[in-house]
Amino acid sequence: MSTFSQEEAEAKIGRSVKTLIPLAGMPRGTRGTVTRALCMPEGYAVIVRWQWPRPRAMWFDKEVYQYALVEAANRFDC
Repeated sequence: MSTFSQEEAEAKIGRSVKTLIPLAGMPRGTRGTVTRALCMPEGYAVIVRWQWPRPRAMWFDKEVYQYALVEAANRFDC
């Protein structure tokens, strides 16, 4: 598992993201927002809150975040 540094994870809070691949039952293109940094034994992960089909949250390590998500300048830009 690859993790974020504390600074990297905290800098992502508030960023809008969208899935590049189907993920955990959500279709490609599902939008979400990074809501917090999660301290792990090896470093940090981030929590993304989704609205599909009901509110839910998932944590992502750095590797999966970079592979499965794309960031946007704002929530309308994805």
